[in-house]
Amino acid sequence: MKRLIIIPVKDEKDTLSLLIRDIKRRHKDIYDILVINDNTEDITLPGSIIIINNKRNLGKGCSIRKGFGFALANDYDYVIMMDADGEHETKYLQEFSDKIESKTKCDLVLGKRKKLRSGKRKAFSNFTGVWMGLLGYNNVDYYCGYKAISSELLRKMILKSRRYEIEIEILLEALKNKANYKTVLINLDYRKSQMKLGDFVAINLFFDVWVLRNKTFISKNYSLFKYIILITAAMIGLFASYLMSFFLSGGKQNRK
Repeated sequence: MKRLIIIPVKDEKDTLSLLIRDIKRRHKDIYDILVINDNTEDITLPGSIIIINNKRNLGKGCSIRKGFGFALANDYDYVIMMDADGEHETKYLQEFSDKIESKTKCDLVLGKRKKLRSGKRKAFSNFTGVWMGLLGYNNVDYYCGYKAISSELLRKMILKSRRYEIEIEILLEALKNKANYKTVLINLDYRKSQMKLGDFVAINLFFDVWVLRNKTFISKNYSLFKYIILITAAMIGLFASYLMSFFLSGGKQNRK
């Protein structure tokens, strides 16, 4: 098996070094490590670490997609996504590997946090869970960045996200491709999140747009009741998200 850990990094170069050291200590040379440097200056890492440098800040989604492209181009069997802020403990890596390498077919392994960072994060997750639950994802940690994905599934997915929407888009694309998933229950070393209210608004906007663009898929695979609920909610949500984005930007809109 060829295994690749993908770590996007922006401002976490200090915790990144500690994370890589811990991966090497616990797991020796089982995993190759790819760091996507999203416009962070002066990252010094051991020579065995693969680094892709973005010329400018592109966002987490773009960095992750670059990592996926690298994995497929270099014939890795699967990837494991980790955050660079030290929140994801390396002791769970073996469990992710065991589940995705098991004889029972599994193309996606999702980290599930035992406790979320704050009441606000729990509220956002519960809100997302209402709609993702209608699609079949129940009792899932929708925003956890600790994941394992088989290359077989990566080849099928069409990912376009630039920022934090990548977490939801991976789940939605896996759903479209009828991928089986498992979960790994994890503890966290809690750090300050880089996600802001505007990011959650953007994620919900992304979901609403996805639903409307995939009406045919939804109509063929779900009941009429779920179809009506999802489409109606997406249309309302689309309007509400644009309205909220307008106010969060101070009433300013980008004009080309």
